[in-house]
Amino acid sequence: MLLEMRNRINRLSPPAPQPLDLFSCLLRHRLKLSVGEVARIKDSLQMFNSKLPNASPEPELAQLCS
Repeated sequence: MLLEMRNRINRLSPPAPQPLDLFSCLLRHRLKLSVGEVARIKDSLQMFNSKLPNASPEPELAQLCS
């Protein structure tokens, strides 16, 4: 469910030449998570997504905020 939520949130980001990572920005600033916690969640989601049987490759996202 978290993968679907991330995809839906990132689709809400404004149009840009490279898609923006709105999900990580929301984790960082709205949930007040540290940079390390956000990186750990992002890595875990990428690892989980890569193990799915019909996983599509994730697009490279531009960092929206630090």
